[in-house]
Amino acid sequence: MFIMKASLLLIFFVISGLITNAQQTGLFEFREFQDAVNKGTRTRDGLPGEKYWQNTADYTIEATVDTAENMLKGTASIRYHNNSADSLRGFLLRIYQDLFDKANARMEPVSDKILHDGVVIDSLLINGIKYIAGNEPVDSRKVTRYNTLLYIRLNELIRKGASARIDIGWSFSIPDAFSGHLDRMGRYNKAIFMGLWYPQVAVYDDMVGWDDNSHLGVMEFYNDFNNYDVIVNVPDGYMIWATGECINMNEVLHNRIIQKYEQAKTADTVVSIITRDDYNTGVITGNRWHFRADHVPDFAFAMAPGYLWEGTSVVVDKQTNRRVFLDIASPNDSLKGFNSLDILKSAIVWASDSFPGVPFPYEHATVFLNGSKNRGSMEYPMLMNNSSYIFRGLHNAVIVHEAYHNYMPFFMGFNETSYMWMDEGFTQFNEHKFTGDGMSLQVTEIPMYPMLAGKTTDYPLMSFSISDMNVLSFMTYFKPCNNLFLLETLLGRSNFLKATREFMKNWNGKHPSPYDMFYSYSRFAPFDLNWFWKACYFEPGYADLAIKSAERKNVVIEKKGNIPVPVYLEVVYEDNSREKTFANLDIWKDGATQYTAKLKTNKNIKSVKLGNLLTPDANPQDNTYENP
Repeated sequence: MFIMKASLLLIFFVISGLITNAQQTGLFEFREFQDAVNKGTRTRDGLPGEKYWQNTADYTIEATVDTAENMLKGTASIRYHNNSADSLRGFLLRIYQDLFDKANARMEPVSDKILHDGVVIDSLLINGIKYIAGNEPVDSRKVTRYNTLLYIRLNELIRKGASARIDIGWSFSIPDAFSGHLDRMGRYNKAIFMGLWYPQVAVYDDMVGWDDNSHLGVMEFYNDFNNYDVIVNVPDGYMIWATGECINMNEVLHNRIIQKYEQAKTADTVVSIITRDDYNTGVITGNRWHFRADHVPDFAFAMAPGYLWEGTSVVVDKQTNRRVFLDIASPNDSLKGFNSLDILKSAIVWASDSFPGVPFPYEHATVFLNGSKNRGSMEYPMLMNNSSYIFRGLHNAVIVHEAYHNYMPFFMGFNETSYMWMDEGFTQFNEHKFTGDGMSLQVTEIPMYPMLAGKTTDYPLMSFSISDMNVLSFMTYFKPCNNLFLLETLLGRSNFLKATREFMKNWNGKHPSPYDMFYSYSRFAPFDLNWFWKACYFEPGYADLAIKSAERKNVVIEKKGNIPVPVYLEVVYEDNSREKTFANLDIWKDGATQYTAKLKTNKNIKSVKLGNLLTPDANPQDNTYENP
């Protein structure tokens, strides 16, 4: 009985503290964020705190891909820098390919033929102390391996401000990419794409400490910004495309190919770097490829024999004339008529100049067409693993989408495992902006809205966990994208653009949380935005406006849902003249449920249409009025 009373008392004080905080800020905050503010690493202005810190690592990796045995074997030396305010008593590594350990959990079914007994860890040493040998713990009390995580209880602390050296050797069977997982990596006939392939230090951040979310096949990733020095050995005849820059190209490619590659890096037109004819006279001269990439959140590579390669470049920063190399590697030229490189070039120019108006952040953006048809595609820094699609528009839209991920989350280090809607929502928004005021939104998001909005699977974004595959697209792409269009309308395009650029400038190369986003944009609003954040991100609900009545001079609009949306009205009078009116969504900020649109004339109304092609509405049937 005492325990129960004590527990109730504790709950009372916790809730009281949260209510007090909510009253002070107007927005419910997770306690992790409150603690970060109190520690000085975050602020309620949307800026990093004076004491903000972030850990990082330097990876030196050598891997060998054996295509005959379908195996990757690698060794890595990782120098991990503990910039945190804490001394680390343990260490967390991600062993992503344990996703295919037959004993582990997965959110998507996969073929039995790609399951195995887990990644083989030949050895693991931290600061010279051996914790694993021959795939077995040296001391089982200090090694915990579950799902895709490997936790080491350290013999010696990693002091704050100190660094640690991790040496690891590992190997795993390369999965068949056609065997039912989300196209993150694997073998596509002779081509191989390698993502999630190396042991990676998990993020230790200022809000939650170690990110101990297991990768179950669906969630995406939360990574620190690291430096990579990577050597990959492949069979003769294989070429590699990768994150970063190849620093020994003269050892692995024929000089004729290098010359065309250098030409493409400064060309305004498309250059055929490797053609079918080039394979008759020699292309590949070595099989030990060396890459370097600095301050990137991940490293991936693709390899294939006999691939064609086209490239061009574009100026992304007119002040410095910095160019970005854009290229596509493909098994054949069957999609040449899609002009995908031209579309990609236009998309990168538009993003660099217009929205977000931030120069494309990396040296290159490479599209690797893996040879699959109408499957998923996946982004990595500077390198995209793309399926091919029957329809030209969809094919190019996916290329643009994956390329734009170089902004979110590779320029901005979002926690995708917990808040996948942040990076996918921004990227989807950017893609739709590129197509012209979100016009493709009319074909995708808006028609789906009445089918999914307000249903039991329409969760508040701040509480959504990636567990329901049936609504994954709606919750991580469509809904947050719609919210950003609403926010842009609310703030106005110019102000929204300024806020976006400021948010990106302040959090480039860091780990912004949703609260950092909310408070960043709030600084650019002429009024308190917490009502908007609450309705669109924290509370259950949906958007639904209706025409309640229409008469001379007045059209009354009823707000049935709790998601605020603007009022677009088109009135047709009996003489067939028309009048359009607009009211921004701040008309709902004080809790109003009804709005009266004042018309300019006193004519008899023939019909009224509410909303436009970009307005989400759960029940569009009550958005029209016809005078009986």
